[in-house]
Order: sequence, then C-alpha cells, then structure tokens
Amino acid sequence: MLASKNQFKLLGKQEVLFDLLGFPFKIFSQISQPSHALNAELSRSAIAILDHFTHYISGFWSRKEPDEKHNYGYLKYRSLIGMIPGTWYIMSGVKHCYDVFYQDLFQLGSNAPMGLAFLAAACLVDLKRIDRKIQLIKSSDSVSERVSLAVNFFMKKKRFHPWENKELKKSFYNLYGSTITLLTGSVCLLTGSMVGDVVGQVLLGALQV
Repeated sequence: MLASKNQFKLLGKQEVLFDLLGFPFKIFSQISQPSHALNAELSRSAIAILDHFTHYISGFWSRKEPDEKHNYGYLKYRSLIGMIPGTWYIMSGVKHCYDVFYQDLFQLGSNAPMGLAFLAAACLVDLKRIDRKIQLIKSSDSVSERVSLAVNFFMKKKRFHPWENKELKKSFYNLYGSTITLLTGSVCLLTGSMVGDVVGQVLLGALQV
C-alpha cells in the first residue's frame, strides 16, 4: 500500500509520462495506415492527455483561499471541471459508434505492416506502464511477482488501495485500446479486408462510453 501522498503523485506523474510516450506511436501508425479503429483510439488517448491538463487546472484552482464571493473556497470547481473529460469520453464514444453507419472504409495500404509495428510499440509502452505502477505500489523487484499481480488484478482476484486500483484501471484501459487496434489491424492485414477495422472502431467507441 502506498505510504504517502508523494507516492500517489508519483503514480499520476507516471500516467502522464506514459501517455505522452505512447501517443506518438499511435499517430505514426495512423499516418502509415489510416484506420477508423485507431482514429477512435487516438481520440481516447487525446482525451486522456487533456484529462491531465484539466486535473492540474482544477487542482490549482481548488487550492485558492476563500474570498468574499466564495466563502467556502473553490473546492467545488474541482468536481465541476473533473466532469469535463468524462463528458468528452461519452461524446467521442457515441460519435465513433454512430460513424460506422455512414463512413467509407479505408483502403489497406502497403505501409500497413509498419503501422502495426508502431501499434506493437504502443502496446509495449502500455505493458511497461502497468509494470511500473505495480512496482511502485508493491515495491517489488521481482518481474514474475509483478506479472502475477498484474494478471490477478486483470482477473479481479487482487485489489489494492482504491486510489491504486483507479490508477491501474487507467493503465489497463490504455492497454485495451492499443491491443484492440493491434488485433483488428492484424486481422485486416491477414484477410485483406478492412471490415475488421469497423469492429475495432465500435469496440473502442464502447470502451469510451
């Protein structure tokens, strides 16, 4: 269990760092092989990054001292601003699920394998993110122990402090997004059809909602 608020902050900083590390790989993948599924994942990732920004702003604002207009302080604004990313997620998810009814399929290009390679790199970033967070939570130097804890957390057999659970769930959501785009992209490459891309788009839209 985490010992201090500094460690809570460190978990949050790790999330920001890995979000910024993984996002460029997804952009390069989209440039190499355009995909509706990856477009949905890029939307989710962008909102996650904006979430860090709104969290910082709301935290800064909520620490202001009470004044004549706000006798009880500014803490309520933190809750109000915190609702913004959630609203974005819902709107983005609904949009991507709805888009499948009228959009055209992308064509499978010659750079599709390169796009998948970038997605594989994004998956590795997300796996390292989970490993790093578990290492911070349990202070474990054993790779096998951290893998076991991650698997048990995924299977809902292991839970930690509520804040730790929240941070780990964020990391798994990132991994879900990267993995779905990688798998559906691989199916498209193997079958020569972009129909699988639509399936990925719907799954990632539903993940945001």
